[in-house]
Amino acid sequence: MDPSLDADHEIYRLQAAAAAKRKKTLIVVAVVLLPVLYWAVGFVTVPDYLKQAQFTSVEVSAGSSPFEFSFKAKRGVGETCRGTVARFPLSTSHKSSCQGFVDVNGRPMEDPSKR
Repeated sequence: MDPSLDADHEIYRLQAAAAAKRKKTLIVVAVVLLPVLYWAVGFVTVPDYLKQAQFTSVEVSAGSSPFEFSFKAKRGVGETCRGTVARFPLSTSHKSSCQGFVDVNGRPMEDPSKR
């Protein structure tokens, strides 16, 4: 048997093993990196989502899971809101509770504790 054929076969086997290792590494990197990127993009998209829902002065922080974000914002005059935004690949939703202050005539006013 020709020794050059054995050498060619060995080179081919090593190249195939290296390609398989690269493929596994790329899969591991994708599995780790994609959720992190999705979470990071949430810090950009969640404030825009809340602004479309008529919130202003939006402050977003990480929630209790990679798909959840906590927020503090204002809505209207004198109304302070807190809540969460759940951001999944095909849907986004929010839950919030707001507290506001009104004067004796029923008109909204700023929080008196901030004066």
